[in-house]
Amino acid sequence: MIKMELIVHSDLFPLGKDSNAMALWPFVIIRNGRRWSDVIDRHEKIHLRQQEEILVVAVLVTATLVIAGCKWWSLLALPLYYYLYGLLYLIQGYYNAFEREAYNNQWCSDYLKTRKHFAWIKHI
Repeated sequence: MIKMELIVHSDLFPLGKDSNAMALWPFVIIRNGRRWSDVIDRHEKIHLRQQEEILVVAVLVTATLVIAGCKWWSLLALPLYYYLYGLLYLIQGYYNAFEREAYNNQWCSDYLKTRKHFAWIKHI
């Protein structure tokens, strides 16, 4: 997977006064004036990894649709992670499968080294 992150500081994002940061692949957006820690860093990197692996699936779906003759609307498959996140948010609330994986493993310093692909699925 891609081992890149771009840090962006913002006064507007993430939304919510309790939020320190948010992952929006390939960026990690940090609210100005918020404290940063290794735990928050790992939490956001878990989200980046989730987004990377689902992006690979989305690109494969898009390529398949293009090859099958679909036009520009096949690009609608690219933000697949955000569709899934929104759907799981509606079903499970904020503490959905993506957040469960991140919160449950943000304290483990070697989690990303041992994490299996699509580990968030077991939290559905």
